[in-house]
Amino acid sequence: RADRGAASPRTARSHQELEFRALLDAAVDAIIVVDHHGTIEEFSRAAQQLFGYTPDEIVGRNVRELMPDPYRREHDGYMHRYMTTGEARIIGTGREVRAQRKDGSVFPCDLAVGHVRGVDPPRFIGFISDITARKESEERLRRSETELQLAQELANLGNYVMHIDAGTQDYYSPQLYRILEIKDGDPMVARDEFLGQWVHPADRQRVIESLARMDTGQAPLDIEYQVVLQDGSVKHLHHIAQAMLTPDGSVLKHVGTIHDVTDRRRAEDEARVLQERLTHFSRLSTMGEMAAGLAHEI
Repeated sequence: RADRGAASPRTARSHQELEFRALLDAAVDAIIVVDHHGTIEEFSRAAQQLFGYTPDEIVGRNVRELMPDPYRREHDGYMHRYMTTGEARIIGTGREVRAQRKDGSVFPCDLAVGHVRGVDPPRFIGFISDITARKESEERLRRSETELQLAQELANLGNYVMHIDAGTQDYYSPQLYRILEIKDGDPMVARDEFLGQWVHPADRQRVIESLARMDTGQAPLDIEYQVVLQDGSVKHLHHIAQAMLTPDGSVLKHVGTIHDVTDRRRAEDEARVLQERLTHFSRLSTMGEMAAGLAHEI
């Protein structure tokens, strides 16, 4: 005798369909269900908003209509290859692709496709997420980094972020490597080595004292000094830095910029030498005029 409290198979299927429909409508990402020919069977509410189609317009049509070329041309081949060989290009892996709305506009998206097992004919379910905002942010960031790097090259200015914790990755800009004439890929000079071997002996004590004041939070670093590079040449640097401290006063990291002012200092030195020569010639001229005047009087 059948249990009167048990639901009939038809009622159970109807309940499952209602739950599936509720899931489709509640999903944030667009969800599309297609058969093994690529024919669209389900089109979620988020998919309608993303692509601009109503279910009446798109259900029953091939999913390739939501794709621009070359994806549109290649889609049927992917489906046939998967059904005959099991080789997955997108199914079960996910990838970044481009999709096409009803109005013809194309946008970047993340696509993940799964094979619904245990049903005949086979069905596939796709999850689509619009990543336009993320791609635009990435492009703005890339453009800003490129512009910043160009500005640093033009200004001959390098910057860095150096952490006290050895487990945290430091940052050194490409221009800083060029200023110190260190090859790309080579390790940056450690602070102790920089003070002991790179900073010119005439400036070393002054730099050490300024760094100590920075580390105790007394004052940021703002100093010009000379460094001796690996080839023995000397450069003049203008170094500005700030120590970032923890609440208990210990140093967390150093953030700074190094400006190569060698050309400016050389120009200043040349101008000073020229001024001294002009002053010397002026004195000689004045003395000559005085001598000529005395001779005339005599």
